[in-house]
This record gives sequence, C-alpha cells and structure tokens, in this order.
Amino acid sequence: MTPSKPHILFITSWYPNEEATSLGVFIKKQALLMATQFKVSVVYAKSSKLITAERIDVTQEGNLTEIICLYPKISGKTFFISNYKKFKQYNNAYSKCIIIAKQQGKIDIVHLHVIYPAAIPTLQFIKQHPHINVFVSEHWSGYTSEDNSYKGLLSCYYTNKIISKAKQIFVVSNYLKQAMLNRGLKGNYTVLANLIDTNIFNIKKELQTQNKQINFVHISSLVDREKNITGILTAFKMALKTNTNLYLNIVSSSNAIENIMPLIYQLNLLNYVSFYKDVSTMEVSKIINQSQSLIMFSNFETFSIVTLEALACGKPVITTSVGGIKEYLLPELGITVEVSNVMQLSNAILKMTETYHSYSPELLRNFVLNNFDKNKILNTLSNHYLQSFV
Repeated sequence: MTPSKPHILFITSWYPNEEATSLGVFIKKQALLMATQFKVSVVYAKSSKLITAERIDVTQEGNLTEIICLYPKISGKTFFISNYKKFKQYNNAYSKCIIIAKQQGKIDIVHLHVIYPAAIPTLQFIKQHPHINVFVSEHWSGYTSEDNSYKGLLSCYYTNKIISKAKQIFVVSNYLKQAMLNRGLKGNYTVLANLIDTNIFNIKKELQTQNKQINFVHISSLVDREKNITGILTAFKMALKTNTNLYLNIVSSSNAIENIMPLIYQLNLLNYVSFYKDVSTMEVSKIINQSQSLIMFSNFETFSIVTLEALACGKPVITTSVGGIKEYLLPELGITVEVSNVMQLSNAILKMTETYHSYSPELLRNFVLNNFDKNKILNTLSNHYLQSFV
C-alpha cells in the first residue's frame, strides 16, 4: 500500500556543508526537487579538523529535513586501530542522524547517493529494515578506466553488496553505466541526468560586457588529474601571444585556488586571471553571464553540470569530447578538442574569440530546457518510487 506522502531517506556520501559548500550540491538540488512531492530527509556525516566535539545540525526547508553531523577527526599512530575507530565513529554518526530522520516519520524508501562510503551505514539500516526498498544514485568517476580509483577491499565489498540490494541504480550517463558494468556491478540501471537549475542559470543580457576584453570562465575542483587546469593555463598563455584581450575567470574553493597560484605566477598570468572562491550558485550564474564562453579541458567526466549550466546561460563552450559530455554535446553548442591537446585548446580559445557572437543564446538555452528539464527528473524518480510499493 502506497503511503499518502512517502518519506524518502537520502543517505549520501557527498553533501554541501560549512567546510565544502559546493560538495554534492546537485544532490541537494535533487532533494529539494523531490521534496515538492514527497517528505525527504537527508543524512550526511563527516569528520572535521575544525571542531573538538560532535555537532549535529538539523534544518528544515518545506518538506526537506537536512541532518548534518560533523565530528572530530581521529588521528593515531597505529594504522589498524585508528582505522577501526574511524569506521566506528563514521557509522555511529550516521546512526545518530538516522534516528533524527526517523523522528520525522516512518521511512518508506532509502535512496543512497554516491555509493562509498555511505553504503556502510545504508547497509546497517536496511539490515534492521529488510523489507524497505533501496535506490542508488552514482556520480563518481572512480569506476572509469581513465580515473581507476575504484580499489580497496572495503570499497569493493560494500559497493557490490549495496548494488545487489538496489531496486534501481541511477547513473548520470551511459559512460558511467558501462564503466560500472565493466567492474562486474550488474543491476537495473537507469540513466538520469543531474538537475540543471534553469531558473538560476539563465540568460542575463544586462550583465554582458561591452568592452574589447573577451572573458572565459572555468569552474571546477581544479584537481589536475581530472580537470587538467595545468593544460588550461598553458593553452591560455599560448593564446595570449596572439590576442592580449583575453581574460580568464576561475571559480573554485579557496584551497584549490591557492594550490594553483605557483603555476599562475610561473606563467605570468596574474594580470589575466580573476579568482572567485567559495561563491554561491547565484554568483556562479552571474560570472558565467559576464563571460563569453566556458572552458573545460577534463581528462574524464561522468556528466559535467557546469557545461550545461553555461549552455543554459546561452554561452557556447569549449570542452574535451569525453565520457558523459560526448553523449550530449552537439557541434552547434561549442568547440570540442582532444584530451591533453594543449595546442588544439589554444587554437579553440582563439577561434571562440572570433565566433562566440555567432552562437544563438536562445538555441543554447533551449537545448538544455528540451533535454534536461527538471520535470523529467522529478517524474522519473517519482514513478520509480511509487512503483516500488506495488
């Protein structure tokens, strides 16, 4: 029998918090979307160097309850003892959060976001509630051959175990689905895109600059092995030799930006780059609108939300043709380049300075509206949730 308003418990390995405001922000967006039709509780826990005592924060926003636990980081000289303590502390933190979630009402469905390590408390919960339906959403690139981070006995054990119990596994691209299947993770897969907030990411013509400066924007974690920020900066330096009116806006976390400063100085780019640290979603939209194009030079991507956010703002993109991006990026949406081909990226930057005005902002935005509409995501998840009660 279907409850009048089912209570969905999101257990997640990533979620925005005071230490990482953009971590898993797409999961929060999905939680808010699903809370328009269901009661949703989100639980998330992590260790922190900044606190000395455990703290659980509970916030309410309509039908969404967020329960976030921060606890002191454990350190120890004995590897096995300290790891066991970390394991217990992590599990206990989630258990406390789940107890609070239960106070919001009987939990009808569990939805795990980003399998490991939150599969550990998820399996503990469903062991106590063996008849509850379990859904899984995965975003992590670690399963792919390019990333190849899916290793370790614990990670593989818990991932296999939760996959075997999942009624449905949602992945953001066929690329990610195939990567997981190649790892022997067989199950019922559905490709479901991340939510693009087209209300925030929209065309704002009043923010567009009228001077000769051509602004590009790059938004990422700046992790070099994935995002190849070294390649972007090198290509940008090369393009500046031909056109000195180029400017690059970099949006990321404070720590990540600090890590690339030596390379900025080495390439003598300080006068051609602006940095935006830990900014809000609204501010990201503003920065995109003040730029003429987005640059992504990733070695691998399961989806790339920022690429679609730029398109939703009517901005053409320069990207590598990899993974999830390759599945949706049409030639009329921007320029694609080969992975690690710095010269090709430099030429693409110069080409975009001459052609950005020829792209139709409305066509770019309509592509996102027609293919990544939030109602498609809402209806897909809602139907799967409700059918699980039949």
